[in-house]
Formats: sequence, C-alpha cells, structure tokens
Amino acid sequence: QADSLQVNDVAVPNVTFNVEGAADTTAPSPTSAMSAQVLGSAVASVSWKPSTDDLGVVGYRVVVDNASLYEVAQPSFLARQLAAATTHVVSVQAFDRQGNLSPATTVSFATPVRTDTAAPVAPGDLTASVADRSVVLSWPASRDNTAVIGYLVSPFNVWVPAGRTSVTLSELATSTRYQPRVQAVDAAGNLSPAAESSISLTTARPGTQAPTQPSGLISPTATGPSGVTLSWAVSSAPAGVAGYYVFRNGRRWATVTSPSYTDPASGLYATGAGYQYSVQAYDTAGNISPSTPRLQTISSDSTASDTSAPTGSALSAPAAGATVFGTVSLATAPTDDIAVAGVEFYVDGKFLGRSTASPFRYDWNTSNTWNGSHTAYARAYDAAGNYGTAGTTSFTVLNGPADRTAPTAPGGIAGTAVSAAQVTVSWTASSDDVGVSGYTVYRNGAVAGTVTGSSWSDTDVAESTSYTYSVVAFDAAGNTSSASGTAAVTTPGAADTTAPTAVAGLVATAVSPSQVNLTWAVSQDDVGVTGYRVYRNGLAAATSTTANWSDGSLSPSTTHTYYVVAVDAAGNTSTPSSAVSVTTAAAATKGAIAGTVTSGSTGAGLANVKIATTVNGVKKSYYTGSAGTYSIPDLPPGSYALTFTAKGSRSQTKSATVTAGQTTKVDVSL
Repeated sequence: QADSLQVNDVAVPNVTFNVEGAADTTAPSPTSAMSAQVLGSAVASVSWKPSTDDLGVVGYRVVVDNASLYEVAQPSFLARQLAAATTHVVSVQAFDRQGNLSPATTVSFATPVRTDTAAPVAPGDLTASVADRSVVLSWPASRDNTAVIGYLVSPFNVWVPAGRTSVTLSELATSTRYQPRVQAVDAAGNLSPAAESSISLTTARPGTQAPTQPSGLISPTATGPSGVTLSWAVSSAPAGVAGYYVFRNGRRWATVTSPSYTDPASGLYATGAGYQYSVQAYDTAGNISPSTPRLQTISSDSTASDTSAPTGSALSAPAAGATVFGTVSLATAPTDDIAVAGVEFYVDGKFLGRSTASPFRYDWNTSNTWNGSHTAYARAYDAAGNYGTAGTTSFTVLNGPADRTAPTAPGGIAGTAVSAAQVTVSWTASSDDVGVSGYTVYRNGAVAGTVTGSSWSDTDVAESTSYTYSVVAFDAAGNTSSASGTAAVTTPGAADTTAPTAVAGLVATAVSPSQVNLTWAVSQDDVGVTGYRVYRNGLAAATSTTANWSDGSLSPSTTHTYYVVAVDAAGNTSTPSSAVSVTTAAAATKGAIAGTVTSGSTGAGLANVKIATTVNGVKKSYYTGSAGTYSIPDLPPGSYALTFTAKGSRSQTKSATVTAGQTTKVDVSL
C-alpha cells in the first residue's frame, strides 16, 4: 500500500496500530557457569553467565526448590527465607520478549544449621533524589550481632549488598508515586524493621528533575498553647522551587513559599495528642520532591492567661559532637516565670518521651537506632502550654560489640581473566582479634561484591577491557580493614571463531619409490595460521608449520591420496583442500658401479682408462672420461671383478658388490 497521503485522500486522526514482524520462535541460549554462594542458614547468592538471544534477553525466570517463582533482569539472584540445614535447588531459564524460554540450568547447595535469631537494627532515615524515570535512595547503615549481608529495597524487590547504602532505581514510570522501604538482612535471614521513618516520592514529569528533598525538618518552638512551628532547609530545583506542601498526619495541610510554617491547630487535639508532619517541595513544572521523614510533635490545649514560655531548654547532655553508645541521658535545665511543667525530648524530629520533674532528663536506648550522626533537641513547656525555644545538638551514635579492632588488610591480591566474560580475584585471608566476617570487593573503585571466602568470580565484565580490583575485610562489629593492594586485569577479546581459508594449490610429487613431496599455497586467517594438518588416504599423517611436507615412509608402486587442512591458534580448521593422488615409483631391480681413476704419482684423474668386467657372462669394457670418472649402469645385483688398465701402467683388479637400487663406488689409483 501507499506510504504517504495523496490528493483527495482522507486523513483519520488518532489511529493506533502495531507493526509486527515474523513471530520470534527462537529461545535464548541456556545460562552457564551457574554458582551458588551460601551466605548463611537462610540466604544464598546465585549467579550465572548471561544468556544470548537473536533479538535480546529480557530477563530470567528463577525457581527455588520447585516451588517459588521469581523473575529478575540481571544474571544474579539472592535466595532468601531458605530452610536451614537443607539442600536446595535453584533453576534458571532466560526468556525474551516473545516469552520463549531457554532450557533450564540448575545449581544445588546446602544451608547450615540456624543459630542466629536476632534481627539487624533498622536502617536510618531515607533520603532520595528523583528524576523522571529513576530514583537514587540512600540511608545510614544498619548493624547486626553477626553481620549485615545486604538490604532489601521494597516494593522494587531490589537487593543491595553490604558495604553499599544507596541504590539507583531505573526504568520507573513517570509522574508516579512510590513509598520505598529499606530493610537490613543478616546471613540467618533475619529481617530488620524498615528504615525508621518512611518517605513518599513521585517521579518527575518526562524529561525533568524533581526538586531536592527538604532536610532538617524540626519543630523547636510553639506559637501558643496549641500551636506548632516547623522549619526546614531550603530545597533546590532546575525549574526553580515554587513552594512547599506541608502534610499533617498524612494529609496535605498547608502550602507555603518559605521553609517554615506555623500550625495553630487550635482546638483540634486534646492536650498531649500527637501530630505527624512532613514536607515536600514543588517546582514551577509541577514536580514534587521526596517527602521529609515524618516529624512527631506533642501539643497542649491549655488556654491559661500565662503567656511567658520557659527558657534555657538547650540540651546539656550529650555534648555537641560527642560519640555515644548504649543508653544515653538527654538532659536539660530550663526555667520559667512560674514553673516548668515538663520537657519533651526529640531525636531526628521524632518524639521520644517527656520528663515532668526536675532534673529533666530522658534515658534513650541507642541500641535500637542506626550508627551515625543524629540530631536532638528538647522543648520545655509550662502549665499554660507555652513552649520554649530550643536549639539542636548533633552527636554520633556508635554501637556494637566492644570490638573496635579492624581486621588486617588482605594481602597477595591477584586477578586472572578466565575468559572474555569472567575474571577471578583471589587474595590472602585477613586476620582479626575476634574473626573476619567477610570481604568487600571493589572493581574500579566501586563495590562489586561481598564474599565470605578469599576469592571472588566477576562475571559482569566485558571483553578486551581493563579492570582494577581491591579488597577490604570486615568483622561482625562493622570494623573494616584498610584496602588491599590492587590487581589489574585485562579481559581477552571475544573467542576467535573464524576459520582459516582453505588450502589451495596442493601438489604431490613422487620423488622415489618410497617418498612423496607435498607443497601448497599459504592459507589466510583473521588472527593467524599456526599450522597445517596433512591427511593421507583419509587419516591424519602429519602436522606442518610450513606449506610443504615430505612423506618418506611409503612402499614402491603404491597410490596415495592427500589433502591438507589449515589450523589457527583457537583450533579453528579450514575446509579441506582439494585432494590429489600420486603413485610411487616401482622398486629398483638393478644397481650401478661408479668411481674415479687417478694417477698414483700426481693424483690427477686419468682419462681413457679401460675398465673390463663380465656382465651376465658377457665381457664388457668401459672407459673413464676426461676427469677420470666412470659409471657402469644397469648391473644385475651380484659380485663383479673390475680390471683397470691405463696406457703405460700396469693393470689393477678390484672387486665390487652391486645392490638393486644402489650405486657402489669403486675408486682406483694407478
């Protein structure tokens, strides 16, 4: 049909159609090099070499123990919630867009007995950066009584190995709302609570970037008996920040253009009721940022005539910049014109509790939060509900076992390019005062994997590419060693599958009853011809590195057929040359006698010397040439007496034995 509109044609708008080619019925190749690394009693990491397909592999179907079915896009899978002390089987099939499935490949492994039942601590508050089709999530690291092996990011079912505390989520729908969750996992399969404060985010409009996530949301003051004042850091956006949405208890409550908001909240809550606030920035293009972690506040509903707020609510403990662990006392000593009724204590914007008697303090168990930087403040209030102003204090939580000794650095790192698609890295094991839990492997400076042993196989490499590897050891307390040395590895090019050109110009020459000489033209190859295989009568006879060969073990009067195949370094062989046949000469039945006759005085050759002998009963005579040489051919095998007579010299007789096919030499001096 025509592919353009002509005069008087009618254009029909909004017609949707699909262009389809012939149905794809070719399945991807089977996966290969499957391996399983058991990480604990309930967790194992399974990886394989990527499959290939004529139109492209879309993903992999993973079946665990013939029951649980999963689909993944990458050639690896983390099997979780496995039964302890059990042998498990994982099978993998690649599939393409048409749904064609490759043959299944399997790997089996056994999990150890489970001894650990303690879950890791929840990761810290999430932060996010949002584009139209992707999101970057980050969080403070979790910790565990043994070791955290990674993080599960929901609802995307993405696995992030230990040592990394961020992930990029790609291929998301534009202008779509998500509520990500991050949970830490240990080797026994124990799953932590989600990151302490959930956030929501919406991907940007196509081709745009969302504003940055507001940070530092706090409520250090109150405007009155039932009011709440919020403040936060300014966001930024390529299109320009237009304002901020303030959410109260999950509902959009207010819209402001500056990074602060005062919520009077008059009469909505009774004294001591809770408020949860979060903030999102929006830009002029209509994109909205990820929300802040939720902030918990406590309000009062007093309407007393006292309007003077307490003062001096700053924390006296812990000290700014301190490093704390275990149970920490948050303390303050506020004053009021009448009396301080109580103090509310907050960490990272979340309400912890209150103290209603002096000395005002709150004992906070830090073992249930993440290691890292935290911000705390206190809000003193009086009986009339007036709240004093309090600044924030930042400090570092560092919990864990008493072990503060890092493992020694791994040594002897070495890398080997096993193939164009696989590199093996090995190193000398580290030591630790308690015990090494595992190793983080870095490829070109970025985390590439985590293992418990002293070797690692990298199947995510490209051909003809250089990589640099290093390794860091870690223990159960989270202490990390200094980095090992580096190992540089370059993968080879793709396997050579191109065969040499066929051998041409093969010539066979019978040079004797027992020998044939072969010659041919040199073959060509994309890498290089390393040799030639010579076949005699259909069987391999020899290998030659040059374009010729002599076959010297033949019988007389026999016919032989030869052909030659060229070979390259990868073992590729050319098509056979054209065959040639040759017949060796018949076996000889006669022999010969030859020699030189010289002067006994001068040593010069004597011409015209008569040589007399009897051949088949007939006397025959022969003469030397000008140089004194002679030859008597066509002699039957046997014994002969030769009489040499020169003019002016006496005669001399010599005996000679003749062998068929050979020349017997007889020299005489007269």
